[in-house]
Amino acid sequence: MKSAAFVLSLALFAGCTHVQVAAPYGRPVRLMDATKKASIRRQYHAWFVIWGAVRLAGKDPVDVIRDEALCEARVQIEDNVPDAGIGFVYNFIQPIGLVPQTIVVEGNRNACE
Repeated sequence: MKSAAFVLSLALFAGCTHVQVAAPYGRPVRLMDATKKASIRRQYHAWFVIWGAVRLAGKDPVDVIRDEALCEARVQIEDNVPDAGIGFVYNFIQPIGLVPQTIVVEGNRNACE
């Protein structure tokens, strides 16, 4: 019985968020190299419920790429201490399954051909 409870607690600890990266419809967007300098950087949070299974709020990267009119873009998902702290509180202290995820979209407008 104790081992089943341990396995269940490990499953609840591992949130499985997913962020879909796509270009806006009808616009060519190139992926940027990790070392290339970006002139635009937008960082925001996406919120997920049911331990990361369902998006509750937050933009998709495609929205940021479209709104900023980027011709080349790079998307990074950051795991940081504040997000882990919020996830711990809302998964163990007050178990409602709320998980935040920091998303960073970087890119350039002037690279269009």
